[in-house]
Amino acid sequence: MENRLEFWDNRADLGFKAGSNDIILKTIEIQEIKKYLNDGLKVLEIGCGNGISAIEFAKSYSLDILSVDYSPKMIENAKMILSKQLQNDLKGKIKFQVFDIRELSKIKEKFDMVISERVLINLDNYDEQIKTINTIETILKPKGKFIMCESSTKGLDMINYERKKFDLELIEMPWHNNYIDDDTLNNDLNNINLNLKSINHFSSTYYFLSRIVYAHYANQNNLKIDYESEINKMSFKLPSLGNFSQTKIWEWEKR
Repeated sequence: MENRLEFWDNRADLGFKAGSNDIILKTIEIQEIKKYLNDGLKVLEIGCGNGISAIEFAKSYSLDILSVDYSPKMIENAKMILSKQLQNDLKGKIKFQVFDIRELSKIKEKFDMVISERVLINLDNYDEQIKTINTIETILKPKGKFIMCESSTKGLDMINYERKKFDLELIEMPWHNNYIDDDTLNNDLNNINLNLKSINHFSSTYYFLSRIVYAHYANQNNLKIDYESEINKMSFKLPSLGNFSQTKIWEWEKR
């Protein structure tokens, strides 16, 4: 985890790109998570990074948000970015705090919703991921929800299956990540203390266009990959189809 901490500390100053160089994906994620929100919720956002998502949530809804991250530099930048926001631009209130999500059992408050955005994939292994999900259950109010926006091994496999047809290099999972193992998770539902309400393949069209269609076009024309290409931007206007979602939302509810 310490190597990961150094990695994320070094990205803390990158603004909208702190969590990912792919700002279109980041924007799509924020827009999709917003669909699960409504006014009046008490929210815990784990692994908040430099606070970009939390601030966007608070611009749209009257929320009471506690956003935590184990990177002090990320939290420092989050507070700085928040301080530059006009109070009239925010409907909700946000508190940023340095906190390691492996110690969630120390939190005594109860929340209407917990949100993760590519956070559990930074834990060391699957067992830690499941332990964290089950700990989240203990800090949710009755009928509270955990909106788990994380990267998927099956989604990556589907993308690579198609890339291989176009003689594109296979995409490897970053060294600092452990993507959610879809099949293992599905077979382990009885050991999870939350009900799985839905799986949202919201990013499928985007990944198909960006990692397959555009990647093939760029390869054929000797172009450097540009995450903000016009082909990638098309995904904003198209519905999500198929199961190419490398990033998915698992919607859990407290029993």
